[in-house]
Amino acid sequence: ILAFVCFSTGVFAQAPWSLNEDGSTTIEAERPIQVVGRTGLEKRAVASRGEVLGAGWGSDSGDFAELFFRTPEALKPARIRFHYARPNPGDVWLDLILDSVPLGRVRLHSTGGDGTAAEDFTDVTVDIGQLKAGYHRLYVTVVADGMTSAPLKATRQASNRILDRIGNRSDKTSIGHGKNIALYTGRGTSKRCFYATHELGNIFSAADGETILWHPDHALLEGNSQRPEYSSEVFIDTVTFEAETGQQLTPERTNTLQVVEQREVCVTKDDVIVSRILVENQTEGVVTHTIHITGDCTRSFDWREQPGGERQTMRQKNRVVMVDHSVFPNALPDGLNMAIGASTKPSKIDTDTPGAYRMQIDIRLQPGETQSVVCACAFERSAEAALKNLESVLSQPDPIAANREAWTDFYTRQVPQFDCSDPGLTELYGFRWFLLRFSTAGGDLGFFKHPVVMEGRQAYQTYCCYSAPFMALDMNWAVDPNVGFGHIANMAYAAYEDGRFPWYTSPRTNKVKLDHASRSGLSLLPHTAWRHYQIHGDKRLMAELYPAMAKNCDWWITDRDPNRDGLFDVAHQLETGQDDLFRWGHENREMRYDAVDATSYALLNLRATANIARTLGKQKEAQRLQQAADRSAAALDSVLWSSDRTAWFDRHQETRKLATDYLAITTFYPFFAGVGDANKVDIFRQHLLNEDEFWKPHPVPALPASHPDYGPTKFWEGPSWPAATSHVVEAFAHAAKTYDRSLLPQAGHLLRRAAANHLQPRADFFERYNPETGDGLSLFRDYMHSWWIDVYLRHIVGLQIADDGSATIDPLPMNLKHYRARNIPFRGQLLDISWSESDGLTVIAKTGSDPVRQVVSRPDFKPGDAPVLLKL
Repeated sequence: ILAFVCFSTGVFAQAPWSLNEDGSTTIEAERPIQVVGRTGLEKRAVASRGEVLGAGWGSDSGDFAELFFRTPEALKPARIRFHYARPNPGDVWLDLILDSVPLGRVRLHSTGGDGTAAEDFTDVTVDIGQLKAGYHRLYVTVVADGMTSAPLKATRQASNRILDRIGNRSDKTSIGHGKNIALYTGRGTSKRCFYATHELGNIFSAADGETILWHPDHALLEGNSQRPEYSSEVFIDTVTFEAETGQQLTPERTNTLQVVEQREVCVTKDDVIVSRILVENQTEGVVTHTIHITGDCTRSFDWREQPGGERQTMRQKNRVVMVDHSVFPNALPDGLNMAIGASTKPSKIDTDTPGAYRMQIDIRLQPGETQSVVCACAFERSAEAALKNLESVLSQPDPIAANREAWTDFYTRQVPQFDCSDPGLTELYGFRWFLLRFSTAGGDLGFFKHPVVMEGRQAYQTYCCYSAPFMALDMNWAVDPNVGFGHIANMAYAAYEDGRFPWYTSPRTNKVKLDHASRSGLSLLPHTAWRHYQIHGDKRLMAELYPAMAKNCDWWITDRDPNRDGLFDVAHQLETGQDDLFRWGHENREMRYDAVDATSYALLNLRATANIARTLGKQKEAQRLQQAADRSAAALDSVLWSSDRTAWFDRHQETRKLATDYLAITTFYPFFAGVGDANKVDIFRQHLLNEDEFWKPHPVPALPASHPDYGPTKFWEGPSWPAATSHVVEAFAHAAKTYDRSLLPQAGHLLRRAAANHLQPRADFFERYNPETGDGLSLFRDYMHSWWIDVYLRHIVGLQIADDGSATIDPLPMNLKHYRARNIPFRGQLLDISWSESDGLTVIAKTGSDPVRQVVSRPDFKPGDAPVLLKL
């Protein structure tokens, strides 16, 4: 489709590929349908059509090109041939993915010229097995510049199906283990290290380096400090898919490093950064290789705060202890202690500068010899505890392998597993669990009394009342109920006296700098607390959460529905989380109005808190809250509904007029809240599925394309935000399942489209996306502002849990051939739910050490059929 559009609109003057007489297909590399890293077109007279893919492409790790082409007939065996020029010394490595299937990596050597002359070009080939006839996409990503980027044999960890499927990529730099330390590897300013919300600076340079291979548990980095400076730019003329002939076209290597240095880096469950540095001597002589390790925390600062405070550095024999007293002094009276050391005795240590250090390690290598040294930096509340953790790691035979085992345990025992016939959906699910763990911090750490998942890691390192519920919906599915509980319960600890939930909280304060007076806003935490009970059925935990949830509901009733008409207002647009969707213009951003989203949220929270009260035997409280919920549902369903526009709209409090000229994404939220009926389902047909409004290739834009303020690259006025999209996916799925099951295929298609935003081609989470092109629009990734585990288990797997504790299986039709979810917690049991085209639906339950029970066997079942009741 995209190719057809390009041809019909004249984007390509001619097809970007040509079909050759021998059955091969040649793609013009300068005509990718997507490209990152190129500044323009590069002319070369001797090239196939006078141009090459160049103009800076290949200079940075992460440069990317997507090539679209057709093969008229199947090729078996097949290979890819790159025709390229490269003037500079060293190699460039390209990651190749064909139609979502990783092919591996190809190395482009120096050719000695930039393609000005024909002799500057050479060919390199990759065998790929069979290639079917038809249309294909080839994704080409630059791995890293370097004289060598191929993993050394000594770096290869034991294979792991789950970790390898999520990892085996070179474009990620995030490393952590879900305690407090989160690390972004790289060089210079790209290298970042956080302790919860506090950014420490580059305190451990042994973890510097460009990514060669990333996995959830560790990353392999190119760490050579003896390489020369050079540009990695490459000029690719053509990419040809052809039958393999056996002819070897790969040129001989033209450059060899004196010493190859690579680093396996991880963060352990005890907050120890480990760097296992491997050094290989590829020369014919004896070499002394020097490793410099430095650290500096003198400019560290907390999120939205400024640097300051006392630092210390001390030497203790062959170890360094660095103390930063500016890190959460309310929670760490002795400062944050960092203990640094190595398995090999350093030749030099410098601790003269408070808050900084230098360490030197010299390694003597015989010709062809490979040696390793383990360096580590441990973080704790005291120097003694930090040194103890440091020595524990340095005494392990392979701390990287031990950390891999810990991550394997996380994926196989601590969370539900999911896989299906779509590799992308399978990867996205696993990657989401990585981010949930990676973004976790706290536990007896100031205002982070419990471990919480923060809104972001590269940006917005905070616990936010608006986004925290989104992560709670996912964390509730962890096997241990305390995981989801702690994330919710922390807001009860951080809440203000009047019941408001703070907008932003850090371990240091629940009064982070803000721009709106209430310091609070929309939050679904009471709703997620009830969802937690639906899954785990633990009344004791609900009894702990109930007082704060009820108090928050009372604040909303008192302050935001003072006339008790059931409609809840916002006092500042920033309270909605949708900062610049100004219904009545920027000048009225602080004007109170009756809001569709605020009322939908209040309704969900009132119903949930009434359910918790009823479960705890608080009947009077339950009745009062239920009455408030019923009043809100009636007002939302009638007062804010426009029959003329078939949509819900916000209302001006003074004029009582609906904002019918401002159709925002929140118009779908009432169905998310359980309001609406069969007579209102047409809102999806008229607006969501309308290509002139919300039905864009990369859904769901916050404003319809028909609105005059719509701009696909703006902030909120046009882009697709994963958080808002999650609301709409849930709303559409609920409406289709409840009122019009003929819409189930479209609801499944929306979910697939929304997931595709995060698979371009590998799993990732940007803050917002261009709804037309799918480009990530934020400068940061690893943004948690959405929910996905809950969507997978409730709408792909189909596990629906009712308020009375009953459960059904009702999956959306997703055009999958099979799926399976294992280890799903449900009221003290673990469920295994699987479906396939051949075997139908099977549900197995296990309770403790009891024998496994098969509770459903429906060979004839297909997603979209009538729901199947679970009799557990």
